[in-house]
Amino acid sequence: MLFKKYNIMKKRLFVTLFILLTINIKAQFYEVFSAAQQDAEKLVTEFTNPLFKGVMYATNAGWYNSAKTLKPYKFELKINTSAAFVPKKYETFFFDENSYNYLKLDYGPDELPTIMGGDATSHLIVALPGSNSETEIYEFDAPDGIKDALPLNIIPAPSLQLSMGFLLNSEVQLRYIPNLEKDGGYINLLGVGLKHNISQYFSKDKKNNNKKDEDKIFNLSVQVMYQNIGSGYDDSGDKGIKLNINSFSYQAIASLDYKLLSFYSAVGYTNATTTLDVLGDYDYTYTVKDSNGNVIGTNTITITDPLSMDYNTNGMNATFGVKLNLMFLRFFADYTIQEFPVINAGIGVKF
Repeated sequence: MLFKKYNIMKKRLFVTLFILLTINIKAQFYEVFSAAQQDAEKLVTEFTNPLFKGVMYATNAGWYNSAKTLKPYKFELKINTSAAFVPKKYETFFFDENSYNYLKLDYGPDELPTIMGGDATSHLIVALPGSNSETEIYEFDAPDGIKDALPLNIIPAPSLQLSMGFLLNSEVQLRYIPNLEKDGGYINLLGVGLKHNISQYFSKDKKNNNKKDEDKIFNLSVQVMYQNIGSGYDDSGDKGIKLNINSFSYQAIASLDYKLLSFYSAVGYTNATTTLDVLGDYDYTYTVKDSNGNVIGTNTITITDPLSMDYNTNGMNATFGVKLNLMFLRFFADYTIQEFPVINAGIGVKF
């Protein structure tokens, strides 16, 4: 039932992939939980967290390919694709019954797949105490992951970025994806960045410091970036999903910029907050058992806005890259060491 559009997903880049993932996440969990909202949110968080981490890391790459800033009112348009590699440890998570109030493992292994893992073989139950020594039970299979649908278990993310040189050896950057819709899902992105060259203030190399800015070989800059990703699903009724990822990144960038080649590296810190809300009214039917475990009937309840979750991601990173300069064209590639390693490559046009 979950992720039945595997063949389509293999052929699409990040936008379509992300929308389909969002749509299919809701298909499993809208039918799963009758109550115990905290348990539901904890399980969904454990299951989906690697996906949203990977999305944040993949979309946050490729902001720079040199510490050198553009000359005032000069532009560069870049198209690049990043891929975040999901570490092995994020393919599964340990289901600890002691950390849940009502959710129990019925049978199967207690090592469950995350959304970035493989198929699940475990069966779970929600057992709530009812009236007159009765027990209300909702049971379901643990959800499958999508590992088999993704080559190398990576999360890809293309981006389009426009940069403009500004005063005081600074550069402003803009990333933008208008609201894209597919099969009831949508995604949009807005990012802004500011880079400032600081090697101009403390260079002890008088020979290098007296050169024109565009001729300097060694450059050192600081950069700050903000990015927002909005995504979700609307079934054209009163149900839907709303996802929002906000991230701030801070980088110190150094580069050796020759006419033909540039070598760049950076160290930085990223902090991101993700919110995921399942909205609408949902009906759940569950089994009622007596004190002896005999089924005595079923009940149906309605839950409004059943899930609301927050994810926080933060950590250091280090990037190493190279850029080839051919007239007005720029070809670049880099690798970022962090919680989810990212490889990034692209082409830029300077004008």
